[in-house]
Amino acid sequence: MNERNFQPIPILKATMLGFLFIVVFTRFVSMVFVMNFTTSGVNFTLGLTLLPHSALGIALFWRGVPYKAKSLKYLWWSFLGISALTLIPNALTAAIFSAISLNLLGLLFIHEVNFDQLESRIGLIGAIFLNYLIQSILDQTNVFGTLGGMVVFLIIIILGFIIVGFSDSDPILSLDTFPPAYGFLMLNLMILGNAGIIGTWTIDSFWGEMMNPDIYLFIVVFGCSVGLFAALLLLEKTSTIEAPIMEISFLVAYSDLLFTKILTVLTVPFAVFLSASLLLNVPINPERKSLRELALVQGVTFFSLFLYVAAGNWAFMPSIVGMISRGMAGFYLFLVGILYVTIVGFRRWKQ
Repeated sequence: MNERNFQPIPILKATMLGFLFIVVFTRFVSMVFVMNFTTSGVNFTLGLTLLPHSALGIALFWRGVPYKAKSLKYLWWSFLGISALTLIPNALTAAIFSAISLNLLGLLFIHEVNFDQLESRIGLIGAIFLNYLIQSILDQTNVFGTLGGMVVFLIIIILGFIIVGFSDSDPILSLDTFPPAYGFLMLNLMILGNAGIIGTWTIDSFWGEMMNPDIYLFIVVFGCSVGLFAALLLLEKTSTIEAPIMEISFLVAYSDLLFTKILTVLTVPFAVFLSASLLLNVPINPERKSLRELALVQGVTFFSLFLYVAAGNWAFMPSIVGMISRGMAGFYLFLVGILYVTIVGFRRWKQ
């Protein structure tokens, strides 16, 4: 990472992009779910799942050279404005706007988030903490689930306009940053960064049954927040740990979260700490410009997400999908964790 003066704006931009990625992607999945699994079954709207993959948007609208500062600012304004339109209550309209927003976010991400800067890494970890904080305020409800959540969402959009309007857009193009960042964000979207899902998944654990559910969830989410800060505070020490020690340790802790559920009050925060530490230590190659890795990561992740959702709704699915998804939700969550440590671990091993 480059040695230079610490700057707050890249942190704020990375935090905003990371947080809005989680919120808007969740909105997209929820709207597609509403149109398919709360009706008579799967229908043509499931085809919308082909749209939110930003590797496609980057391939179509990026020509291999950085956007100019003015174009980048217009891109920011378009992204923030369309993100606000995902509040529209019509499921089909909200899903389409969400998919457009996610593609614009991908174009912004490769220009504004660069792991050659420590600030970008800190910003993405900040996005997960912000998600914990807002979910705690909203009692583990998605921001689109309450009027208060939607107001918070709009406030963040407005703050985005202010930050972009009063800061200089200086493109720091890094396509190689996106694959590990995407893996990290999807892992947190699906479980580690979602207090409600963590609680639902582990409430039947030994410790969950021993405690009051609200106290148990508070302890676990507080531990996860501490895990994020610990990853930042211990960066110098974790940077000396060679692959695959952290990668294997993460999978062990993650396995307890998903399967054995013996020490969840410790292993869930530890898994969060290790996932953040891996993000802080993953090396990048600024010269790498290929979209193949990003497309592969997005494809495998979305395949896992689809089958994870299908596992809880297998009765609505075609028989072949139901057969490979029924009772397999934990496996597909674990697959996303394996994908993340593979992306990061391979880069750390090659370093």
